[in-house]
Amino acid sequence: MPQTFDNRFRYGKRKFEMEFAIPGNDRKAGTRFETFILDEEIGPESVLVLTDPTPSAYELKREPFELRLKTGVAQTSFGPILFLLWWLPPITNGKPFALFEHILNPAHIGVLEGLTQLARQTRLHLLLLGPCNKLLGLYEFENIFGLDEFIWFVEKACVEYAGMDFAAAQAEYERDYDLLGLFQMDASGK
Repeated sequence: MPQTFDNRFRYGKRKFEMEFAIPGNDRKAGTRFETFILDEEIGPESVLVLTDPTPSAYELKREPFELRLKTGVAQTSFGPILFLLWWLPPITNGKPFALFEHILNPAHIGVLEGLTQLARQTRLHLLLLGPCNKLLGLYEFENIFGLDEFIWFVEKACVEYAGMDFAAAQAEYERDYDLLGLFQMDASGK
């Protein structure tokens, strides 16, 4: 594993006033990774961007902001789909307060590079964007999300499924898998 990259904020909480224009993410709810420089002393880092363009985004802004992650692999007849389920507690009647799906193409080498970069960071910074890409919050988490273990499968899949038709696999995944069902599934797939 590459050397750990200490990207914790050196001077405590920070206040950011920014407007974001993220290509392909206008008005779409969900999560994605972007590379940003949040602190000049730290330099570029992989940041999780959580976008909710609806007024309910303001309900996500909270202190303390707790973020959890469930990773998994969904098999399709075209190859595997990797998923990251970012969620916010509490869980009520089997449903988290908020749940965001982040699907990844294991055959795209950039996925492996991005996950490896994120896994070696000591912190995960999350930008919470609301309506009109307004920055609602910037949060820092100790990077204890377990991505190192997930990367093993990504490394294997990048080689084995290099020619996979990801669009077809994604269409089958969206047809056959339910987001809440994936969240409630245990490690054995049940």
